[in-house]
This record gives sequence, C-alpha cells and structure tokens, in this order.
Amino acid sequence: MKKKFIKAWNLLRSGEYKTLATKIIKLFLRCGSSVLFYGSLILRGRFREFFSRVNYALFGRRKMKNIILNDKRFHIKDEVLNGILRSPLEKYELIKVRLGDIRRGWNGKIMTLPETSVYKYLETGDREMYQRYCDLHNNVITVDGYDELITSFDREGYDIKKGVIVLSGDSDYNAVWDGQHRSCMMLKKYGADYLVDAVRVYHCNYK
Repeated sequence: MKKKFIKAWNLLRSGEYKTLATKIIKLFLRCGSSVLFYGSLILRGRFREFFSRVNYALFGRRKMKNIILNDKRFHIKDEVLNGILRSPLEKYELIKVRLGDIRRGWNGKIMTLPETSVYKYLETGDREMYQRYCDLHNNVITVDGYDELITSFDREGYDIKKGVIVLSGDSDYNAVWDGQHRSCMMLKKYGADYLVDAVRVYHCNYK
C-alpha cells in the first residue's frame, strides 16, 4: 500500500501541500456525483478501497492509459478507453475468443449475439426494428451508420489496429464492452467457431 502512495508521500515530504491538495480538489470536482460514492465508502469503513480509488484517480488512470496507448498490437477508441478507465483497471490481455462465446449483457439479461438486434438486422434488414434498438440506447451506431460499417467491413475486414473488440473480464462470461457490431458481422460471415482477437479487461475487485 505504501508504494501506491509514493507520489503523494513525496509531495508531502517536499512541502508541496498545495500541489497535493489541488490534485485532490480537482479529482472531486471532476467526479461530480461520484463524491457521494467516495463519501459512502468512508462512512461504511471501506478505507482501503477509498484510498485505492483515490490513488488510482490521481495517478493510476493516466499511467494505465499510457500503457494501453503504447501497446501497438491493437487500438481502442479513445471514448471507449476513457469509459474502461473510469473504474480502477487491474490488467488487460489480448486473447483469442470464439465468436459463439461472446455475450451481450443488457437490462439484467445475458444474450448470445444471434439474440441481439444488431445481429437480427444482418439477418432481416429490418430498419424499424434496428431503429427501436437505437432509441433504447445512447451513443450507438445509427441505421445508416451500420449500413456504412457493413460495406466497410466487407471491403476491409476486421483490423485490431484500427479498432479491437473489447470484452469484460469482470464476469464469468465474455461480455462485449465494445465491438458488438463487428462481432455480429464476423459471426454472420464466419460462424460461431471462428476465433478472433479481442482485448479482455479486468477491473479491481474490492470484495
């Protein structure tokens, strides 16, 4: 635990109290409603988790982001990476995974890819059905955008250096974090047993 706070300790030893205080204040201002979450950790006596999360927000997030950005084997879109790093990330790995083993979690339900609206659109071309899916989700690919992606995929295929599929390692199934559309297009083209490259991310477990 001491190693985790080495930077903060050095700031204190050097008398840079203002620098440390400014970092903490900026952290909580940036967290917004998450201040209540941090406060609840203290009230519940979960001090180790509290200090670990604060340390990650101050120092660990930027370090982990740089590590992933400098990994030239693959590329993760910036907005996706920021979402992944919102909670303390313990590790990640580049893996091979069967398309048939990828799952989509939504509203408490775990679905196979063929059960999703994204895959059904490839089968039926039902634009109204897919539009209803768009209406239920924020920041998803529009109908026209999906058509363009299908055309692009037919021409260029799947290139992890342009955008890798991201899976969550926080559950006992391969929940897709980013890349559901790419996964569905490859499933339609290659079948369930086809192996694809994906990055699996693991967040810290404080239980």
